[in-house]
Amino acid sequence: MNEYRDKSRCPSASVLAAFVEGTIDPEQAAAVARHAADCPECVVIAGGAARFLDPESEDENESEPVPVADARKWAIAVAVAATLIIAVTTGWYVSLPHDPLRRLRTLAAADNARTVEGYLAGFPHRRLAATRAGTQPINLEYEAEAERLARSSRRDSGTLHGRGVAALLAGRPNDAVRWLTASVEADPADAEAWNDLAVAHLAVGQAELALAAATRAEALTPKAASAHFNRALALHRLGRDRAAVAALVAAAGVEADGGWRDEIRARQSFLAR
Repeated sequence: MNEYRDKSRCPSASVLAAFVEGTIDPEQAAAVARHAADCPECVVIAGGAARFLDPESEDENESEPVPVADARKWAIAVAVAATLIIAVTTGWYVSLPHDPLRRLRTLAAADNARTVEGYLAGFPHRRLAATRAGTQPINLEYEAEAERLARSSRRDSGTLHGRGVAALLAGRPNDAVRWLTASVEADPADAEAWNDLAVAHLAVGQAELALAAATRAEALTPKAASAHFNRALALHRLGRDRAAVAALVAAAGVEADGGWRDEIRARQSFLAR
């Protein structure tokens, strides 16, 4: 178990220094490395420790010589640490732009229920919470993530997609439609963004536009259960229940998540009455 699984339990400075020096046991070192992969602050601290341990970074005016054996030991430690730090920081910076939805999916996995009726791509199943028509409670965690993405200087389709989904989950569906529309305009081949745009249109009562977006997602990824499911929701709202049942049958045929599969079948049984 990773004892440093969240930022509230970051390794101490002494543990990070020992990690850089290579003097902690392999299991603890692996735990620190896993934590650092999601914690840029610890990467910075570890990098500072590596520089501190590097004998070449000492003041050039320092007159006391470094023993050869110690210099060799520190050089090895610094080389190992530098390799780890480069790997961790590279992984962090590379993964972040390509998966701006990771944090949102993690938050959703911790929820007991979902407040959005549709099926957001890649999100775990949670029961649909009962809310009054046209209302959605404001979620401060999603709001904070939406603000974080809004402050980003990036305007690529992935960031726009993440910002739109965050706005939707935060209870701002109109903003979600705006940002998700910008996302699919930036990358018309992004099936997940089309899928989530369909969910946003459903949230604001635009069934025709939701159907169009879900149909586009379905065409791009025929084996995506979420696209079939959202298309079924749109068809049902338009009074086309026979077509909605067919879409749910298609969704059940490709859905791997047991929770989503159960909900899909329950909706199918209800509409087929």
